[in-house]
Amino acid sequence: MLLKFIIATILVSGTVLIHSLLSYAILRVVNKEQQRIKPKTKISAVVFIDKVVLLIVSAALIEATIWAFSYYSIGALDNLMDALYFPQAKLSIC
Repeated sequence: MLLKFIIATILVSGTVLIHSLLSYAILRVVNKEQQRIKPKTKISAVVFIDKVVLLIVSAALIEATIWAFSYYSIGALDNLMDALYFPQAKLSIC
């Protein structure tokens, strides 16, 4: 029981750490880009927003992958495909 609690604590702490570090990095990039250049056209603004969204989605995928390998390594899910699907489905609902 204690081992499960420790594993869960490490996973949640790791997820929060990854999310906060990547969010901070994204905000720094956005602030630098906004100060350095102003979008000249609507297309350049859309491309900039797309880049930011891609970084946010990448952070979520990294977090879900960590959860997936954790589920698979402790035997909570039988195969790797289910282990990869489950956390992505659960994290996308939140």
